Amino acid sequence: MSIIVPTRNRPQTLKFALESIKMKLSIINYELIIASNGESLEADLLNIPVELLQCAKIVRSETRLSMGENWRYGFGFASGKWVHVMGDDDVVSLRNPQKLLEILSRDDLNGIVLRYGTFKWRIDAEEMYIQEFFWQPEETLEVQKIESNLKILDSWEELHPGAYPNATGGSFITREYLCDLERKGILFSAVSPDWFTGAYFAFSNSEYLKLDLLWASIGAHPESSIFQMKYPKSAISQKEAKVQRYKIHKNLCSLDNTFPTTWLIRLDSIIRARESLGLDTSISEYRLIKNALDTTPRYVHKVGFKLMTDKNSRIPITVLLMIPALTKSLLKRMILPRI
Repeated sequence: MSIIVPTRNRPQTLKFALESIKMKLSIINYELIIASNGESLEADLLNIPVELLQCAKIVRSETRLSMGENWRYGFGFASGKWVHVMGDDDVVSLRNPQKLLEILSRDDLNGIVLRYGTFKWRIDAEEMYIQEFFWQPEETLEVQKIESNLKILDSWEELHPGAYPNATGGSFITREYLCDLERKGILFSAVSPDWFTGAYFAFSNSEYLKLDLLWASIGAHPESSIFQMKYPKSAISQKEAKVQRYKIHKNLCSLDNTFPTTWLIRLDSIIRARESLGLDTSISEYRLIKNALDTTPRYVHKVGFKLMTDKNSRIPITVLLMIPALTKSLLKRMILPRI
């Protein structure tokens, strides 16, 4: 298989990612592709031991690329049967490589969805990166074959593409399937390439397999889109807003389009995937508001205020939907650790 690690100015976390690949995949035949997209190649690989880079293809475009473009650039060097795009702040947590090897040898699938855990990155006083708050699911190794005639629910706006193969997180997609998307000019499209790929896979009714097998742990990096929610008037947020204004689907644009962005990006990817497949892309105001509130549980009050100030006609529906959304948000704060 081909593991593509796009990276941008994160050598501290990239080191952990590469160490985990070397340690956990010793019996699996893989190729490692590091797609550098930072200020310089030296900055992306700073202080990373040579032994972690010896077997890697290190590639870099002559120009700075968007996230999806860098994924596509790295994919251009992949030759494995299966492809996985791994975040430079994630780590492989595989406990049962033999079972994964059996699944990867199958020829009747286009995609695989495995389990993944989460953890938080923390920077200490000496600016060293520390992994903490690990959560990793138990495994039953139960295999669930998803039939090719799977029907998508009507409430498609609430789809979570992480439940479908999207080539990253806990999933793998065959190189042949991704090459077909590349020929169509839609490989890793939209602002969020993982959400687009997962949605496209779901709506194209492609055959895949779900396996209760831990693959990786996803790191919550200090750099986060939540920054835009806390500081919507910052120069960084304003610059990002201009990008979103150009790329976000017309059905989703708000008045100033600077806050919030997370739900816009995800829903935009789903709509674009449906558009690529010739499916309906209309969305009701009710579903739009509900999805916005559900996708940003820790900032429900801010998102609700934003929705209402963007459009006065949204006020009654937003107020109605904020009651269950706020309840869910409070419960989540009480039960889950803050990541």
